[in-house]
Amino acid sequence: MQVAKAAVSPTLKMEPGIVNYPLDAKTDLEITFLSNIINLTPGTLSIDVSEDKKVMYIHVFDMKDKDKFIAEIKNGFEKRILDIVR
Repeated sequence: MQVAKAAVSPTLKMEPGIVNYPLDAKTDLEITFLSNIINLTPGTLSIDVSEDKKVMYIHVFDMKDKDKFIAEIKNGFEKRILDIVR
C-alpha cells in the first residue's frame, strides 16, 4: 500500500537510500534466503553483497531511520533464518 500510495501521490516526500547492512549470515544459503525475503518486502530490494560476505547493499524506497531499519532486519528476518538454518 505504501508503494502504491507513493506512485500516485506526486507530493509525497520520500527519502530513498541505500543501506550497507552488516551481515551475521555467512553461508551462501543464509545470504540467499535473507536476500529473497528482503526482495519480497515491499519497498526494499537487495542489490549486492560484498565479496567478503560481510555487507549486503539494500535499496530502501523510503528511509526514515537507518538504524531502526537495520535493527528490524537483524532482529527479525536474519535472526529467524539463522535459527532455522543453524
